[in-house]
Amino acid sequence: MRLPRWLTAVVSVVLLLAMGAIGWQMNDAALRAAEEVHRADTLTLGRNNATLASRYLTLSARELTEFTTEHRAELRTLESLDRSLLAQFVARSVFFQHGAAITDPAGGTLFSVSKAPGLPEPEDPGYAPLLKGPNGRSVLFSGVMTVRGASMIAVGVPILGDGSLRGMLLGYARLRDSTLQESMEARPGESSAHGLVDARGLVAATSDDGLLGTAIAPGVLDVLREPHAVPSFVEYESNGREMIALVVGGLPGDWGYYWTDSVDDFYGTVRKRNTRTNLALLGLILVAAVSLVIVDVRAAAARRRTEERFRALVQHSSDSISVLDRTGRIIYDSPSVSAVLGFPQHARIGKRASEMLHPDDRVMAQHVFARLVARPGTVERLQCRALHHDGGYHWVDMNVTNLTHNPAIAGVVINARDVCDSRQLQEQLGFQALHDSLTGLPNRRLLNERLSGALAPDRGSSIMVAALFVDLDRFKAVNDSLGHEAGDELLQQVGRRISDCLRSGDLLARVGGDEFVVLMDGIRAVDEATGVAGRIVEALREPFDLRGGLVRIGASVGVNVNEPGATADEMLNGADAAMYRAKQSGGLTYRTASGLAGAEVDAGVHAAGAAAVLPGADRAV
Repeated sequence: MRLPRWLTAVVSVVLLLAMGAIGWQMNDAALRAAEEVHRADTLTLGRNNATLASRYLTLSARELTEFTTEHRAELRTLESLDRSLLAQFVARSVFFQHGAAITDPAGGTLFSVSKAPGLPEPEDPGYAPLLKGPNGRSVLFSGVMTVRGASMIAVGVPILGDGSLRGMLLGYARLRDSTLQESMEARPGESSAHGLVDARGLVAATSDDGLLGTAIAPGVLDVLREPHAVPSFVEYESNGREMIALVVGGLPGDWGYYWTDSVDDFYGTVRKRNTRTNLALLGLILVAAVSLVIVDVRAAAARRRTEERFRALVQHSSDSISVLDRTGRIIYDSPSVSAVLGFPQHARIGKRASEMLHPDDRVMAQHVFARLVARPGTVERLQCRALHHDGGYHWVDMNVTNLTHNPAIAGVVINARDVCDSRQLQEQLGFQALHDSLTGLPNRRLLNERLSGALAPDRGSSIMVAALFVDLDRFKAVNDSLGHEAGDELLQQVGRRISDCLRSGDLLARVGGDEFVVLMDGIRAVDEATGVAGRIVEALREPFDLRGGLVRIGASVGVNVNEPGATADEMLNGADAAMYRAKQSGGLTYRTASGLAGAEVDAGVHAAGAAAVLPGADRAV
């Protein structure tokens, strides 16, 4: 029995409409899923940026804390403090290059230094968080303040002395010139913006520097002020345009991070693709009723557009994309390899990827590759040094994915990004944390680490370790008569002279204003330590050339050789005590393994007398 043609047509139309309805619902579900993924990716990026900003604020406060620790003696009563000390801090500061101030517990300014146009007035509302006063050892962050049109912020740390609060040290940063603003200047997208706001909702750092010091949208500020707020999205209207913002609170000082974009731009790509898909689905239903040929033509055109879009993304990506075969040879490089590593696109084809790495990184990379090839679908991440076309090696961050099971690729895909700048920053921060900024010598922290390692019990009791505590005589006279710059130059020359007296494996550290410590690991006899101490004293007896004048100073050296079970603190305390005995007796004292009462070295190696400028000098000390 043949069905009527009209019935067949109706059934066909009903089936097409049913298929279309199902496809439409599935596309809408895919749209919602894609939007959720897009929001989740943006949320992750926002959290990462907020974490980086929080670490930045913490690092800035650490710089103030280290200054109060380094100058604890001067800050204990605030009576011996002067502006020159603050000026030195501002000149050497990484974060607070605009100015600094010392306040008393009531908030009154005692000393301050700053660049033009000066510091905010005391009644500026941005000071409100600081006026609450520090809670114990807490760090306080101001809001955005304005001085003659210039926006700035302040960070405060407590100054403690004799167990009580003596005042606060404030560091000021001008927002437009701050490293915080520099870190935010890169736009997260073509039409989007991001930045940091203070507790009042004023912009403290942003990718659009025209917004510095302005108020954030009220809807965004309301989310930031919610107690225990979690990172969330908020939609609002600005100048008649629908906007969406990601808000992350909980930063130091009740600051917050925001990311904002128009709703159209944020969802634009996803929704446009959804609209195109719906239209294509509708067209497919209509065209299917007329001709399957047209459907095939449209499908082919869609595939070409997808391929062209993918090709454009690969060609203009900031990351280089490479594909390796199972033997580790490069079979594809994206055009962006020239931007990342300087090579023309096809220059590395056929070469082993390991040969394009630094020799010290090849074994590690080969282990990772072997482990990855054995497990299809897995992903590994590593950082190594890749050969650049100029002959040097650049640090790159690699995401390596095994897609050998995918017939469209049949290889191992490497996404590489140049991270030289971030590595250099990490190395600089690491060096600054362990070295004295004036002399470049190791600081007390690095000394304690090395000394604790030298005294580790697993090294055995037969290994002798000596600590030499060197204190300059009459250094204050040079500082007072020739100035702090001459004193700084003298400390640098002293560091070089002491270094010349040491063995190749010895460590010289600057632990105070005019105090140095030498760590001698693996000495065979006490005489080795006392011999070095004598050479140091003799070397420092020789005159120093400071600004055309020859200056004589002296030095007292205390020597302490480890006893079984001695700690780093005990070694340094013993050497310090021996140094004071040297000062009192006019000679060199060292502490033997049996106790502090060690031998007294001939006082002839200890420089005595007042500091003086030799004939021919321009000035007298």
